[in-house]
Amino acid sequence: MFYGWVVVAAIFTINFVMAGTAYYSYSIIFKDLVEDLGSSRAGVSLALPLTTIVSSALGPLVGREADRRSLRGIMLLGAVFVTVGFYCLSVVTELWQLLLVFGGPIAIGQALCGGIPTNALVTHWFERRRGTAIGISQVGVSMSGVVMVWVASWLVAEIGWRGLAQTFTWVPLVVIVPLVLGVIVEKPADRGLQIDGRTSDPEKTPSNPPATDPTSSSVTSLSLLRTHSIWIIAFAVGSNFAASGAVLQQLHVYLTDHGHSSVQAVSVLSVLTSAAVLGKLLAGLVSDAVGGQVTFRLLTAAEILGLSTLALADGLPWLWVGAVLFGVGFGGMLPLWSILIAAVFGPDKFGRAMGACGLLMIPFQFLGAPTAGYIFDTTGSYAGALILFLSFYLIAGVWIGRVRPEGPRLEPA
Repeated sequence: MFYGWVVVAAIFTINFVMAGTAYYSYSIIFKDLVEDLGSSRAGVSLALPLTTIVSSALGPLVGREADRRSLRGIMLLGAVFVTVGFYCLSVVTELWQLLLVFGGPIAIGQALCGGIPTNALVTHWFERRRGTAIGISQVGVSMSGVVMVWVASWLVAEIGWRGLAQTFTWVPLVVIVPLVLGVIVEKPADRGLQIDGRTSDPEKTPSNPPATDPTSSSVTSLSLLRTHSIWIIAFAVGSNFAASGAVLQQLHVYLTDHGHSSVQAVSVLSVLTSAAVLGKLLAGLVSDAVGGQVTFRLLTAAEILGLSTLALADGLPWLWVGAVLFGVGFGGMLPLWSILIAAVFGPDKFGRAMGACGLLMIPFQFLGAPTAGYIFDTTGSYAGALILFLSFYLIAGVWIGRVRPEGPRLEPA
């Protein structure tokens, strides 16, 4: 078996750990944090958005170092920061300390062990099946949402939320560090292999293999911000994330407002989350076959159909249908973002391009859900938000066609 798939399995596990400990488990300890810290829900709600802002702001720096230095070293440093962060979390007593922990060591650890270095590893090992490999590695994020909420619930019931944080202190050291040191290899050449497992046999080697970009080392994140493609990808993917994030946050409230029980609403969310796993796999497979832009439009169409079905459906079966459609589209967007970046800028510039794009997408992190809440507060309905988000999807689907995915070439703005 080509060793690149072993690397993908290791990244799958790292994504599972990082998403499950720092993200999905937070909702389980949310009420305990509010009570123990004597804070408001609004205050405790700031922790995860703050983590996103800081890790995104660090993106250009992490991306530059990922393209120039050892990815294994970066990820090991990230594991140390996550360990320190969860230890500090276990002893916080006030809200400002909580925010400092999530905006400090945990955010830094997320940046160093997150999408930039892990996806950069995949781009080093795969080209023809890069989409499939990225999709499989990203399934770890969704699977963590299915599994870790139950694990976290059990741990909190047994040892409390501080005990949960103390337990998570050891997870990066026990899981991530051994994988990085013992399993992950940065490039095929380090094991005497070639990308995609190619051989010297001319029948198995592409007739026009991509050449290494001689200008790669001189490209900076600032120069990438002056290209058309980085802005188009940031707008298309960012607006999609904004709309999808708002739907995920408000869907339970919307369904219960329209007469559905909490159990029924949770079942719809569960179906949606499970469909997101399928979406990640499909995004990789389809993008390898037809390209990233066509895949983006197919996933966007699934989100439009799914959201429309969720808004118009009366019975629970149709709500499940809408959840499947929307979940497939939503789930596939995260790996597709990396696939698009790799297709346009190539593996040599991948880290810097991902960092620059993440920086541009920071405003979208807070565009969707607050806007939906404001529209409901002022009109008493989500109808305006529905029209707005459908417009986001349509515009993003059109604009993505302006991206040029034919290689690492940079077009001047």
